[in-house]
Amino acid sequence: MMNEQEALALIATNRHEKQVIRQTILTTLDLLAALCRPADQTVDPDQVVDAERIRWTYEGLEVAYKRLAELEGKEQELYGLVERAVRQQEASKQAFIAGYDARLSDLEAKASGIEYAQLRRLLHTLRTDKQLPF
Repeated sequence: MMNEQEALALIATNRHEKQVIRQTILTTLDLLAALCRPADQTVDPDQVVDAERIRWTYEGLEVAYKRLAELEGKEQELYGLVERAVRQQEASKQAFIAGYDARLSDLEAKASGIEYAQLRRLLHTLRTDKQLPF
């Protein structure tokens, strides 16, 4: 499973890869636009449509699509990591609360009459005032 540093590295890598993919797609779209231009508008003989340019354009789009699919998979893994971290944080919080409540019950059980009354007042003050009374 991925740790926090690996997750941050994956985010940085994904950002860079998306920029590369974006540039590849834009370049390929420019080439396709040139290929789709009517023949009478083509001035430069290098812009004449040939099978090699069409194949290169297709391969460029295919590579960009595959890389994008890989990045989406990595993003899904990252989202899963974030979801897991949130669930772990919530479970830890619930465990702390349960332990705190259990410890209070334990303290109450061990307290004598006067100590019990003082403890109950202190706990009531803490729950209502949200400030320590000392």
